[in-house]
Amino acid sequence: MLHFNLSETGCSLEGPLTRHTVTLINKNKSQALLRKDKVILDLSKVTKVDTAGLAWLIFIIEQADFHSCNLSFVNLSSDLLKLAKLCSVDTFLPIVQYNDEKI
Repeated sequence: MLHFNLSETGCSLEGPLTRHTVTLINKNKSQALLRKDKVILDLSKVTKVDTAGLAWLIFIIEQADFHSCNLSFVNLSSDLLKLAKLCSVDTFLPIVQYNDEKI
């Protein structure tokens, strides 16, 4: 199960970010996220990711831009970075801090 944890300073995802879980993300929480001026999305506890999870991240980037929300990602796993690079979308991700592992 994927948990979407929203706090005053940002939010985090915990669990698998896959085609089975992205549809379960609470729309109200993700909309509350976008009402902030600046948000840091911590992905350190994402245990698995597939192309649907990556597509959701790109969607949330687009929504943040639409709502004038400065969105940044931190602590991406090497698997997520590899998938983004393989799909040629790694340059679209607003990453402010890389995980220590190299691609």
